[in-house]
Amino acid sequence: MEAAYGLVVRVTVAPGQQDAFDRLAAEAADAATTAHPSPLVYACHAAGEEPPVRLIYQLHRDRSAYEDHERQPYARRFRRAWAALATTTEETPLSLMAGVAPGLGTATGDGTASPAPGRPPAGPDPDLDGTSFGQRIAVFRRRRGMSQRTLAHAVGRSESWMSQVERDILPVGRLSVLQRLADALGVSIYDLEPAELAPPPPGQGNAAHAPAQDLDGVRAVLAGHPALAALLPRLARSGGEATGPGTEDDDMPSVDVAALERAVDESWALVHDARIAEAGRRLGRTLPAIEEALRRPRPGEHAVPEDRRRVLLAARARAYEAAATAFAQAEEPDAAWVAAERALATAEAADDVWGVVAALYRMAHGFARHGRLTEAEHVVGSTLAALSPLVEARDAPAEARSLAGALHLVGGVTAARGGRRAAAHDHVEAARGLATGLGGDRDERDTEFGPTNVDVHAVAVAVELGDAGVALDMAERVDPSPLSAERQARFLVDVARAHGQRRQLAAATRALLDAEAIAPELVAADESVRDAVRLLAQQAGEEASEDLRSLAHRTAAGTP
Repeated sequence: MEAAYGLVVRVTVAPGQQDAFDRLAAEAADAATTAHPSPLVYACHAAGEEPPVRLIYQLHRDRSAYEDHERQPYARRFRRAWAALATTTEETPLSLMAGVAPGLGTATGDGTASPAPGRPPAGPDPDLDGTSFGQRIAVFRRRRGMSQRTLAHAVGRSESWMSQVERDILPVGRLSVLQRLADALGVSIYDLEPAELAPPPPGQGNAAHAPAQDLDGVRAVLAGHPALAALLPRLARSGGEATGPGTEDDDMPSVDVAALERAVDESWALVHDARIAEAGRRLGRTLPAIEEALRRPRPGEHAVPEDRRRVLLAARARAYEAAATAFAQAEEPDAAWVAAERALATAEAADDVWGVVAALYRMAHGFARHGRLTEAEHVVGSTLAALSPLVEARDAPAEARSLAGALHLVGGVTAARGGRRAAAHDHVEAARGLATGLGGDRDERDTEFGPTNVDVHAVAVAVELGDAGVALDMAERVDPSPLSAERQARFLVDVARAHGQRRQLAAATRALLDAEAIAPELVAADESVRDAVRLLAQQAGEEASEDLRSLAHRTAAGTP
């Protein structure tokens, strides 16, 4: 016969929320007496007031009875409500070894019990199709007799992280983490991820609602040779003979290099504002013009002079960096990678060391944004190792400090997403030291690196690590207004995710709406926004606000 199953949940209640929690616990206990199946024991005990701690004890006939109980509407409501009032929870499964409980009969040393008269034997395991992702994790964990701490250790995460995953506060979107969870639980990865919660393919989930990104012109530049007509010999209009410089092209207008540089500056301004469509159109015109100017001498010239060539190469590198950033914003990682490679090759051809490092930063940022953590860590680590002697010098140029700091910020977020807490904090602190040395916010090489950007990334790292309270405390002290619209919007998205982790649905929705007001194209395209909205909708269920429903529709996260 299957063993009786018990569970103790230790809840640390948020300051000032004791009375509200105790009222909820009393309502849950009352509901448990009339539920079917009802637990054999369901009680809430006070275990200290500084901080306020409550122990919730349940005893069920067996695991199947417990799982049936957890499906009850009152049990689900209680778990959702207490999550909003708690700072931490710790669950410990229990196997009854000996004792007597009402309706259970006498337990023996092997944990089994003879059924009490009038109680039917347990039926088959419940169907898991209707459960959420977090509930599935909890069910499989308890079946293996594992505590949250044990499972968290097995996948290289904290116990707090595991608790939030099981309460559907934190989503698990990375395949590597899902696989580690499945391996530790002894199940298939497909047993953990219900099909209805699977996110849409990257770059496709919002196709019906997002504004056209209009990056086709830039994509066309990447897809073939950017200026083939200027590279190949010109054919005479009459006899088909090749012409050289200074003949048929004498009537072509001279290239205005200063105008091309201004166009690149304007493109970067649009990218920083997350005006992706307009940036795409501007770059779609500017990049071909730069490419042609690099290959076509002016009338009377047999080659592009070296001084003009260097200016054009610098403009070309910055333009491709802007394109890489725009593609990353539009959730097109492969195109972002190609654009970053073009920027890298151009900077090297121009002997522009800082341009090479800037292109590597774009590449690492693109990798990190789209979950390619191994590649991101390699680019960050190798680049920082090469930069180290220069950055440590007392007279290190601002470009070196800014680029190294920006790489540390990418490294911090990447480490946090991989669950490497210490490494994430080390990167943030290294970036903070470099920002302090700069003396204020700067925008060297279009990185926006400085103290404010470090503070914003510290919030992002805390959110990735599941430290929602820490993230929200830090966010209250951050004024992101010196940063671009894109960076401000991403900050608000991280604030929304932190509120979502605390199940503060109204605050999370407000933050997302504020982000949308600042950068609507970014919010419409960003996968992390869809993940956040999808989680909020799941938490709210039928009680979702009209604002949340509308946001879910606009981001194609699914209407609750």
